[in-house]
Amino acid sequence: MNIIKKILFNLVIPALILVGGVVLFKKMKASKKPPQKIKIERKIPAVEIKHFKKSDENLIIKESGIIYFPDTVNLIPRVTGNIVKLSDKLFIGGFIKKGDVLAIIDQQDYRLNIETAEAEVLNRETALQKEKEEAKLAKVEWDIYKKANKNAKPSNLRLRIPQVNSAKAFLKSAKANLKRAKLNLSRTYIKAPFDAKVKNRNVSIGQFVSQGTVIASLQGTKRAYARVYLRDEDLGFVSDIFSNKLNVEITFNSAGKEVRRKGKIISYGAELDPKTKMLEAIVEIKDPYKDETPIISGTFVTVTIVGKKENDIVKLPEEVVVENKVYLYNNGHLEIKEITILKQYDRELLVKGIKESDSVIISPVVDVVNNMKVEKIGEKK
Repeated sequence: MNIIKKILFNLVIPALILVGGVVLFKKMKASKKPPQKIKIERKIPAVEIKHFKKSDENLIIKESGIIYFPDTVNLIPRVTGNIVKLSDKLFIGGFIKKGDVLAIIDQQDYRLNIETAEAEVLNRETALQKEKEEAKLAKVEWDIYKKANKNAKPSNLRLRIPQVNSAKAFLKSAKANLKRAKLNLSRTYIKAPFDAKVKNRNVSIGQFVSQGTVIASLQGTKRAYARVYLRDEDLGFVSDIFSNKLNVEITFNSAGKEVRRKGKIISYGAELDPKTKMLEAIVEIKDPYKDETPIISGTFVTVTIVGKKENDIVKLPEEVVVENKVYLYNNGHLEIKEITILKQYDRELLVKGIKESDSVIISPVVDVVNNMKVEKIGEKK
């Protein structure tokens, strides 16, 4: 009996719970209200427009470069000896003129070499004169001999012709040695090869120098160069760009102020850089030290080139252009229009393809579709 009660309890109770759950679920489902439908209204974007005027503009190309001086040399003596004198101008930053004597090497040995060479020239001149007289006597003796021996022929040696030629050669060599001795003496004067500024000085008075010793480093002051790189797409905007006569403007900052100088493009690289597609150009600046504010080596400069004049140019803010396209307002609709970008200056674009009557949308628009509806809320003057 107890066993039957347990079986009934284990079967009946779960069944009742299951039936109750199903009934409860149906009642809850029947009482649940359907979700309320919300009507979404698509809002028409509001835009601000502006009309841009056309103009004729010379395209301006601006590129950066670094100043360097092409005429830079090391002063190296061609003779050896001790430095006995240095110019007061020979200090770092000093300006010197072409031909200025910057250092003098001890000359005593070189003056003695000249005296020795002069004495040797005198000896050789005497020897030559003696040989010429000997040759004259030999000729007289031969003439007497020939009268008795009409068929005889004299040798050059008997007439002392080789001896005379040898004496002439020795004299020529002695004169060359004298010239070399004088040249070496002149080389004891270390002179400036051109107008320059002293970059470095490496010697002092009393120091022994030899061939290969760098006495000083000089930087020419007649011209400076700036190396700049021009974009391939900019080359077509400039007339006579490869004529080596193109004038440019150089600007740089010094002591907190902007300085302007004139320059000229004098040469170009042989090819475009394969990675950047840019062409190297060398700009020459004459007399970089002539003004109160000189151009110093290593200065960063901006090179400005005035290009060709283009007609019907429109200047647009950078944010108005999206992938070479602009958005126009046209009777309540947005129109996408392609344009041609000629040049960009900072955040301003020079473009073609815009009419003065075009209503250019200057406010941001998202999810743009051509011919979508828009609402004009204002026009910027």
